[in-house]
Amino acid sequence: MSQEFDPTKERDDAILDRLLERLSRSEDALERLLDELTDEDERRVCREYLETIGLLAYEVEPRPLAPEVKSRLMAKLESSQQEGPSEVEPATVASFPSSGQRTPGEEKGSRWHDWALPLAAGLVFALLGLSGWQYVQLEKQRQTIDRLADQLDQVHQQTTKLAEYQGRLDSVDSRLALVTSSGVEVCTLKPVADPAPADSRGVLFVASDRQHWYLKIEGLLPCPQGRSYQVWFINQEGVPVSGGTFDPKVGVRVELSSETMPAGTVAVSITLEPAGGSPEPSGPAVLYGDEAMRIL
Repeated sequence: MSQEFDPTKERDDAILDRLLERLSRSEDALERLLDELTDEDERRVCREYLETIGLLAYEVEPRPLAPEVKSRLMAKLESSQQEGPSEVEPATVASFPSSGQRTPGEEKGSRWHDWALPLAAGLVFALLGLSGWQYVQLEKQRQTIDRLADQLDQVHQQTTKLAEYQGRLDSVDSRLALVTSSGVEVCTLKPVADPAPADSRGVLFVASDRQHWYLKIEGLLPCPQGRSYQVWFINQEGVPVSGGTFDPKVGVRVELSSETMPAGTVAVSITLEPAGGSPEPSGPAVLYGDEAMRIL
């Protein structure tokens, strides 16, 4: 009677042959091999084989192998004996891991430590490098800010000077326009007392509207301590009205101007008064003028 062909059995036998061959080339225990298998048929055959070996301890009669499987196993044993004794002991195939052996969990933990420490060191060095780069960039930004602040300060100083020069230029233009305008009156002030040097003089320009005026004074000595020169506009009744005080410096021309002048002014006088000025003339007159000439 011929033996029926069983495809499942043939496939299982082939899988078992591959597992045994793999175990013969490796020191891994059968339990560890089961954890590494991914094919469901291989895992099933491996579990069945592991259960069969475990039942041997209870003296359960093993299931007889097929004659062709037995013959292949015997042939593999004979070939292995001819090649040399295997370094893997048979007991390691079915035995539990000893204290010196690593369990799958321990193996995974060891592998984790193997790559975790270099990774942590790499991250530390990367962070140190990034921190150094950021420090260098921050220092460059600080230097740029300081340089821009210096440039801004220079621009501010130049702007202030330009504004000052512009103010002076506007004042010069205004005085020049007054002096050269049509109908301007010119009054010369001459020294009248000892405090004024003989070469001191002054010129008053009055616009045609009788309001805008410009006074230029040269040659006066600096004021004594506690004293100031004061300008007076005198009307037809002889009543003086203050036009301001000044303190000349040696070699510097005095220039005064205003947009208002007391009505009815017929003469101009400059006296030496206490510092800050007086409500009415109290000191000696140094310059005086009452003759005006109109320029067409």
